[in-house]
Amino acid sequence: MRLSAKIIWLILWTVCTAEDCQGPPPIGDTEILLGSWPDQPYTEGTQATYKCHPGYRTLGTIKRACRNGEWVALNPARICQKKPCGHPGDTPFGSFHLEVGNKFEYGAKVVYKCDEGYRMLSENNFRECKAEGWTNDIPICKVVTCLPVTEPENGRIISSAIEPDEEYYFGQVVQFECNSGFKHEGHKEIYCSVNGHWSNEKPRCVEISCTSPEIRNGYSVSPKKIYKENEIFQYKCNQGFENNERGNATCTSSGWSPSPSCEEVTCNPPYIPNGVYSPQRIKHRTEDEIRYECKSDFYPATRGNTAKCTSSGWIPLPRCSLKPCDFPEIKHGRLYYKERYRPYIPVPIGQQYFYACDDNFVSPSKLYWGFIRCTKEGWLPEVPCIRQCIFNFVENGHYSRETRHLLNESVKVDCYPGYSLSNGQNTVTCTENGWSPPLKCIRIKSCDMPAFENAKTKSNATWFKLKDKLDYECNVGFENRFRSAKGSIVCQENGWSHKPTCYEKLSCSQPPDIDHGRISPSRSSEERKEAIESRQYAHGTKLNYICEDGFTASEEDEITCYMGKWSPPPRCVDSSGKCGPPPPIDNGDLTSFPLAVYPTGSAVEYQCQSLYQLEGSKTVICRNGKWSNPPKCLHACVISKEIMERYHITFRWKEQQKLYASSGDTVEFVCKYGYSPSTQSQSFLTRCIDGHLEYPLCMNRYS
Repeated sequence: MRLSAKIIWLILWTVCTAEDCQGPPPIGDTEILLGSWPDQPYTEGTQATYKCHPGYRTLGTIKRACRNGEWVALNPARICQKKPCGHPGDTPFGSFHLEVGNKFEYGAKVVYKCDEGYRMLSENNFRECKAEGWTNDIPICKVVTCLPVTEPENGRIISSAIEPDEEYYFGQVVQFECNSGFKHEGHKEIYCSVNGHWSNEKPRCVEISCTSPEIRNGYSVSPKKIYKENEIFQYKCNQGFENNERGNATCTSSGWSPSPSCEEVTCNPPYIPNGVYSPQRIKHRTEDEIRYECKSDFYPATRGNTAKCTSSGWIPLPRCSLKPCDFPEIKHGRLYYKERYRPYIPVPIGQQYFYACDDNFVSPSKLYWGFIRCTKEGWLPEVPCIRQCIFNFVENGHYSRETRHLLNESVKVDCYPGYSLSNGQNTVTCTENGWSPPLKCIRIKSCDMPAFENAKTKSNATWFKLKDKLDYECNVGFENRFRSAKGSIVCQENGWSHKPTCYEKLSCSQPPDIDHGRISPSRSSEERKEAIESRQYAHGTKLNYICEDGFTASEEDEITCYMGKWSPPPRCVDSSGKCGPPPPIDNGDLTSFPLAVYPTGSAVEYQCQSLYQLEGSKTVICRNGKWSNPPKCLHACVISKEIMERYHITFRWKEQQKLYASSGDTVEFVCKYGYSPSTQSQSFLTRCIDGHLEYPLCMNRYS
């Protein structure tokens, strides 16, 4: 009886202490309250259910309950968060940045910008993350073009990447050359700039002409007043004056060359110690001549006793020397017993002394010693010791036997393939300081003559230096990948800039059909009728596809007839399409755990296994139910010791003696001692390409 009373008392206490909530449950900025909730009190334990605003999501159901007069969240961790939109998608030749927000989620906005030299074709340059995903299509960037350029009158275009009357792409350069007898007025070279206009106006070619110049202190020999290019103007200078270079000038595009002029030439009175001269004047002009005599015990220092005034001064310089030989100074050598001979200097004609040359110097008889003799003309030989250079070793080059060479003699050097002397030449010269340049061949960058496909070149060279340009022409009916009959390639660090290949201009048959789409009828009726009747489309023809309602093109909607084939057509896919798991690749894998389904715009990354080289973009993107092309993992090359032994080759550089190489790496070999190359020299520097490596071959040089 007492227990029942306690239970009744507890129930009454609970009822009395429970407190109702005085109004409907609260609503957050991102929440929607389900059901009807009038403004009235709600009893203890009443529950309210919420959902998220469009563009937001939560894991599980959000609920609040009335407890002790307050609405309390049953699971506080469940809140409405912004929906992610995934990667907005890259555009070729452009980039984007987040202008609103800092993540790819609801409310974010990305703005696209084209690279320099490209302009945006799309109407909108942005995408916004809405509740349904990204708005707008990915903007498209197209290269900027300039209008065709015509040849100037009396001139021509000497460099062009495409045929005349066709547009030029951003960055392409056109050079002009005037015909013979004409010169440029304006810029010789213009380029297609980022705004679609040429950098400068086309130059004019005007006729080259020069007028007869007035010459101070001189006069014209030619009677003409007007001269054309390369015509010669002749003149003479007055007595006592000389022309600066020669007595004529040539009319060039920049005027007279050299500029005609006559300058006065004078010589000061000569100073001749121990001698006298005549005639004596205050100033001597060019061609004036003097005669001089030396005092007793002195002789003219040169043969003869006359000197003439020239633009260089007195020739020869009048001078009287002591009779006739002073102490000999032997450059790069010494007299034997010179201190014994010194008291007897100067010496009479006919006296001779024994001398020796320093190391690397020899006498005119090619010995390390000789005799020096006093003559009327002075000590002979005039150069007692001549530099001798020894040719006995060439670093990174060939040599057969030791040879010796005197000053100013040159020797041809045969460097190993891919090497050259430091000055780029193939000869060294013996100088007083030794060989110049040094006997060392250094490695150079070069390219061999490439293989042409449906093209030819006028060059007869077999190899080319770095940055050399090689022009080529396509065969008749062919064009290169730039759609031009002419092109050029440049020797770069890793070889030629591209392969010189030309493709045949073939027409195309009817364009391919696609599901849920058709060819756009926007082409002119006359052109369309002609194509339907002939069932052929000319090379370069472009057509557009349009998709049915509810479908969008997965790629660019335009196809082009190129070399007899249509470019791949687009696919019309359901605009709400999603992607399955990303495609697998050989020797590589995803960097994240794969999902069963990916929304449009999702992006994943690949990575290659160790020693494999990734080729292509490491990121693929889901667009309209289809993944973009995945990358490839190229094989590494394993260098076979067995093949090296069989081919009699070894590594050129000790630091490169590794038995594997990644795709794209270069490996350099040399013949073993006693063997000579049996294949072309360029084959000794080979490149690993997707697991394949070509080995050079060496043969016994005595077999």
